[in-house]
Amino acid sequence: MARELTSVIDTPERDDLFAGLHPTAQIFGAKIADGSGQLKRGSVLVEDAGEYALLEADPEGAAVAVLADDIDTDDAPETVYNAYSAGNFFMQKLIAAEGVNLQDFVVNGQLYPGIFVNDGMARSA
Repeated sequence: MARELTSVIDTPERDDLFAGLHPTAQIFGAKIADGSGQLKRGSVLVEDAGEYALLEADPEGAAVAVLADDIDTDDAPETVYNAYSAGNFFMQKLIAAEGVNLQDFVVNGQLYPGIFVNDGMARSA
């Protein structure tokens, strides 16, 4: 049986979430907390008791992941979604809850060690 290995399945659109190739992006499956609603690619997540939620104004721990895709948790509760545990991201493309200043988390060292934030300029979308 022959396999075709040259088919194009999908072509990702450039969205400038990543600022560079180093450190290498690491992806894992994150169980998003029930009731999180709709979250966008680039949402910064915190972990609590094995579940992940959008970074709020006063989290108990460090920001540990960045969501890889747009999701709607109301449509599929108890689902594991792709998230990045490491990578080099543009600051202005990351998303947190309203009123959260991500710069404070960077300055205070409250980002997971593999998550690097670049405050350079991404191209406008």
